[in-house]
Amino acid sequence: SSRIAPSLPAQLAVQEPDQSDLLQCFRNQEAAKHPYQRWPVVEWPAKPQAVNPCQLSVRTHERQIHALDMRKCGRLLASGGNDGTVKILDSITGQVVRTLLKHSVAVTQVKFSRNGSVVAAGLADKTVRVWNTETGELLNTMKAHTGRVESVCFAGNSTIVSCTSVGHIICWDTKTGRELASVQLSAGTSPSSAMHVDVCPLSKRREII
Repeated sequence: SSRIAPSLPAQLAVQEPDQSDLLQCFRNQEAAKHPYQRWPVVEWPAKPQAVNPCQLSVRTHERQIHALDMRKCGRLLASGGNDGTVKILDSITGQVVRTLLKHSVAVTQVKFSRNGSVVAAGLADKTVRVWNTETGELLNTMKAHTGRVESVCFAGNSTIVSCTSVGHIICWDTKTGRELASVQLSAGTSPSSAMHVDVCPLSKRREII
């Protein structure tokens, strides 16, 4: 099935000025793809053309960045990427506050808890890890997945939901590392449909969507 929503990195790339190296690189990559495989994006006809309209530009990872998340109750930013690191940055100064993880496998997702006290990461080694944001202490490493973890989200401050590319979804207690519930999507379900999970904030039952 075709993609129904644009990739956030792809959309951000096309919003760069026309002379941006990032935009040119993205367009070259898209031109090499089959039309069916190209990302659906919205081109802005009147977008800013300043050479660098960003307020902050930092290079903190040695390889491609896969995930970013902003703490809602502060100015911290979490990032993770192919270099196997999770970093906490000051979004005003661009300085790295701490490096939480140095691993040999890619970090696929990072998320802050709702109150920002905990940050979680999904990894390509099928694990989910959580840290204390302020101290950098590793609180738990959860191991029960059957595939690469593609998405994590918090349902409150101590419960996390994660899913994999093979349709395996698990709900965890981050304080104990205990598995609370799990679901394996049926064989007839496209794996791509399970690559992102979120918890509906308006649902009293905390529905997973």
